[in-house]
Amino acid sequence: MTDSFASALTPSAQSREVAAASRKLRILFVVLNFSPEPTGTGKFTGEFARHLRDRGHDVRVVSTPPYYPWWKVPKPYALNRFQTEDLDGIRILRCPVYVPAHPTGLRRILHLLSAGLSFLPASFWGIRGPVDLVFNVQPTLTTSLTAAIVARLHRSPLWLHVQDLEISAAQQLGMIPFGLRWLSGRVERLVHSKCEGISTITNAMAGQLLLRGARKRPEIFPNWVDTDLIKPQTDSNYRRELGISDSTVVALYSGNMGEKQGLEIILQSAKRLSGQNIQFILAGNGASRERLEAEASGMANVRFLPLQPAERMSDFLALGDIHLVPQKAGFGDCVMPSKMTAILSAGRPCVATAQPDDELATIADQCGISVLPGDSAGFANGIHLLAQDTPLRESLGRAARAYALEHLSSHAILGRMEQYALQIAGGSSSRFEE
Repeated sequence: MTDSFASALTPSAQSREVAAASRKLRILFVVLNFSPEPTGTGKFTGEFARHLRDRGHDVRVVSTPPYYPWWKVPKPYALNRFQTEDLDGIRILRCPVYVPAHPTGLRRILHLLSAGLSFLPASFWGIRGPVDLVFNVQPTLTTSLTAAIVARLHRSPLWLHVQDLEISAAQQLGMIPFGLRWLSGRVERLVHSKCEGISTITNAMAGQLLLRGARKRPEIFPNWVDTDLIKPQTDSNYRRELGISDSTVVALYSGNMGEKQGLEIILQSAKRLSGQNIQFILAGNGASRERLEAEASGMANVRFLPLQPAERMSDFLALGDIHLVPQKAGFGDCVMPSKMTAILSAGRPCVATAQPDDELATIADQCGISVLPGDSAGFANGIHLLAQDTPLRESLGRAARAYALEHLSSHAILGRMEQYALQIAGGSSSRFEE
């Protein structure tokens, strides 16, 4: 709060501000993904929990063992039993879950059902003491339903934060059997209508949530980025480590390799541009990686790398002269690629696929090039244009960094989320029982 604003408040209003800022809540996270997962919802949810902890709130978490984006559980975590963990001062109860090595549509459904079922006893009997607020991230719908039940049992308000409209996305991919579409839609509307607080990451998704039963327009909290941690670099150690010459243009994809990303368009572009001095790099993991590597066999201008350490992310993003952000048609109102925040903060231009009225296209057109989903010729042409024009890449990179600083600062967004939590939860200030 600035001094000028504080001085404009009446004494009673100032007292309310101080009281609200000093309230400490007991918040129960019921979430499928959590730290130490390095990407996706687990990354953002973990950062929010740590922010609340740093602000003095008592945070407990019910989640699964980390498994994403590898689709396997690393040691010492276990798949088949409950485990407690203290991570960065946050108590976590890890629940048994089925994690398929090859996540097909049916296996994903079983995976999500197993999590929702194991969360229910853990969230109620495993967490002692009153709860001021239950916080859930969607996806997934099964854990959102569990969180709604848990909130009711604890007589606590529920805050649903929607990162991904998974039902719409799964329908686009044909992953939901026809008989489950009606049921999943009804459950989704029921959960959305029962939330005391509901938020999402884009205006388009907020509009979709209103159509899906939300009682009021959701708050908008974009995925954030630590702009002090990820910042523009003129050089990257990765280029030397990978033996890539300074004259070679690197077109980089970094993130999950799943079905909705439509990463085939990158390989198609690599074939079209095979005679040019452009190195395509795909870094990460996911259900589609093995298939993509097989399709790229023999392509000298395509390399695959594992997901890189978070502490080297700024240096790794600087490797990409051009960043690639593809996604399949029909996902513009369902998802916003979380990788965009880091790309913008790193000050790098992008080539993205999106419909003209999607928010992804609006952002991409300010700091890169957007083409229609599935337009492999347009995607390749966009890469070619940026590869040939260094001043244009630099100009778009500056615009990307400016956008991140103005709109995506982690400090500002996490602060607003904390205030929203206080607004939903009211004035309780007692603690979980140990």
